[in-house]
Amino acid sequence: MQLPELERKSIPFSPPLFSSLKISQVFRHSTKLVTSLSFDNTGELCITSSEDESLHSKLWLRNTLFSKKYGVDLLRFTHRQNNVINASTKEDDTIRYLSLHDNKYIRYFKGHCNRVVALEFSPVDDGFLSAAIDDTVRLWDLRSSACQGLIKIRGRPTVAFNETGVVFALGLESNTLKLYDLKALEKVCTSKPIQLIINCAIVSKLASSIQTTF
Repeated sequence: MQLPELERKSIPFSPPLFSSLKISQVFRHSTKLVTSLSFDNTGELCITSSEDESLHSKLWLRNTLFSKKYGVDLLRFTHRQNNVINASTKEDDTIRYLSLHDNKYIRYFKGHCNRVVALEFSPVDDGFLSAAIDDTVRLWDLRSSACQGLIKIRGRPTVAFNETGVVFALGLESNTLKLYDLKALEKVCTSKPIQLIINCAIVSKLASSIQTTF
């Protein structure tokens, strides 16, 4: 399903605006816990995964797809509205590239040997990052099943790109944040230890600020 290009408008954030937000729609498609959620580039398409190994969307002919053999977690839209990537919860720790149009896998990304806990798609190209509790962060490209880069770490990780796709942040259980140059996979900055465990990180466009959740 292709949507027309939408005009992007910036809305200044303010406390009154935040407090005025309301629930616009509720999707009661599963009685199981929702494990991941992803919006496409337009913000008009949304897809979720659940503990019952299902994928749900209201905008395709088949509202519900299943991945019973491999399980599904960490769903992320690519830049194509009919395609997503996701982590596996069964069989192995392969990352899978799925066509939503016909519910078929396009490519497999093998390399992690333990659970993938972070998966982020580049905002500018077909690259993406994965991080697992096998003490590695890997760089991939949708066009190839081969790993494009590897960083060895220690601890449970989380990753995030900045808006330009040039820099990414790596948060670790050691309560530190590290910034990396994507092209060289070289560390450019390390934060002082933070007193809380970092669960999620968001990097600003110029990598001048980082938002985290704990």
